[in-house]
Amino acid sequence: MTGTSGASTLSILYLEDERLLAVDFAGQLALLGFGEVLVAHSLEAAEAALAGRRVDLAFLDVTLGGGESSVALGRRLAAEGTQVVFHSGYGRSDIADGLKGFDLLEKPVSEAALKRSMARAVRAATGGA
Repeated sequence: MTGTSGASTLSILYLEDERLLAVDFAGQLALLGFGEVLVAHSLEAAEAALAGRRVDLAFLDVTLGGGESSVALGRRLAAEGTQVVFHSGYGRSDIADGLKGFDLLEKPVSEAALKRSMARAVRAATGGA
């Protein structure tokens, strides 16, 4: 996987409750060239990782263990200027309107889809076209 232009100076929060999937995708995000990849496995861990700091992008699993949802976190981050991409094992029609206006990647996420989505998010974060 080759790097995403402009990603090297950007930080990304990756929220995924499935630990093996998180390890795999964190590695793919690092290969895309992100300067810092913060990995969290729960909303509580994500909030702790964000304490006192801002990230440029967030890649959030919609449905987490214990019935948690990352939608409110994603909306808050977007309101603060973070580019947010959601991913889920459920299709957009199954998740309702909570994700209107956000990119949603359906699991399993292919390398090509991840790269395209992250490239769009990087362009938006860096003011590119």
